[in-house]
Amino acid sequence: MSFSEIYFTKDAEHIPLTKKIFDLFKAARRTPVASPKELYFTPSGAPEEVSRGKKALFLTVRKTSFIEKCPGTKGHLCCNYF
Repeated sequence: MSFSEIYFTKDAEHIPLTKKIFDLFKAARRTPVASPKELYFTPSGAPEEVSRGKKALFLTVRKTSFIEKCPGTKGHLCCNYF
């Protein structure tokens, strides 16, 4: 697997795992972003857009717990998993 673009938030830039990823994919263009929202767009479904997305990686720091309670689905019985 190879990435041509790596996007990352500033808070993820100095994390050891991020540095390892940068070392692993030296040829990838690195682009800092303030928020994941900067990368949102409505895809047209063109094949080149789909292919481009498969070669991009986004790194950030999770702001919430890794495991959270299942939110359930409206109109269905909730499993109450955590």
